[in-house]
Amino acid sequence: MKNKTVNEQMDRNRGGCALLTRRRPPWVREFFAEFFGTFFIVCIGDGAIANYVLNKNNKTGVDHFAVCFSFGVGVLIGVSIASKISGAHLNPAVTVALASMGKFKCRKIPHYLLGQYFGSFMAAFAIFCAYYEGIDAYDEGIRTAYNGTAATGGIFSTYPAQHISVPGTLIDQILATFLLMFAVMAITDPKGIATPKHMEPTVLALVITGICVAFGLNCGAVLNPARDLGPRLFQALAGYGFDAFKPLNWQYWLSAGIIGPHIGAIIGGWTYDLAISDKTYLTDEEEEQLRDRKVADQVEHKMSPIYMGSDVMNDSANYRAGVANDTARPLMSNSVTNYIEDEGLEIDQNPSANCGTDTSDPYNPRNKLPD
Repeated sequence: MKNKTVNEQMDRNRGGCALLTRRRPPWVREFFAEFFGTFFIVCIGDGAIANYVLNKNNKTGVDHFAVCFSFGVGVLIGVSIASKISGAHLNPAVTVALASMGKFKCRKIPHYLLGQYFGSFMAAFAIFCAYYEGIDAYDEGIRTAYNGTAATGGIFSTYPAQHISVPGTLIDQILATFLLMFAVMAITDPKGIATPKHMEPTVLALVITGICVAFGLNCGAVLNPARDLGPRLFQALAGYGFDAFKPLNWQYWLSAGIIGPHIGAIIGGWTYDLAISDKTYLTDEEEEQLRDRKVADQVEHKMSPIYMGSDVMNDSANYRAGVANDTARPLMSNSVTNYIEDEGLEIDQNPSANCGTDTSDPYNPRNKLPD
């Protein structure tokens, strides 16, 4: 009741807005986790591309590996932000693949995808604002998405190499995203290498860096539909028009940007699940419930008569009278005592009050939690 009163007072002090209190709906926190996680990935990655493009003829500019490494750093930060809240999908292909495998609730797909796409869109907007003067000086105010000496659309989204075809882009992204999803499943599988939770962001960052280096030539290593489509939509509103959607007869953005990554992620997830994994998947809520049940079972076991010393069990007369027995083992271990203290539970210090008074049940524990 006290905590409820404090929360109600906080609501009144903050105008009663649910978004500003600790009692936000889970989907709101998941939306913002996916939003900011994706925002950091695209913002840092596209910022590196802006340095690469706008400083292409300058020795102080960055190279291809630096761009890939920057996307890896963005993943490290994004996963660190969202991991505990939403699971850090940060990629529509990952979200849909997990849902297809029954490892993610389909009802959550809309707000996850909305957060991812909106986060990438706002990241493109942020980079455009930060580098507006540099872009303006580079293209002299003439916005060109691709196929031009002063094209700057590549800062925000990917574009195909001149030698690649539509089937080629599809194969490229199916393979690249297959490797990504397979690696994600392996890294996060507790029955596999059991990567420590605090190390997952770093390991995933290295995976992204490596795949971007390996598959950057044909399509710029899309891997993530949100990373490509969100900024591409922004370009259409920022003066580039629909030029951003024209490559390969208007098919590139769909084949390499959406279809390829989704197919690759689904194949990668299912392949790992069927060929490698031996874990029955539990949702975050189910895992939390399982942990709670284990704690309750442990407490119940350590509060049971079986956990008492044999001398106390045999000396039922002294037990019923509440007489202390020096040879008896403690009824509760330190972990149970700490649990009772943490939960604010009270145990009557009067020995007779904690002893069973029912003579027909000599094994009634001395201490028991209140109903």
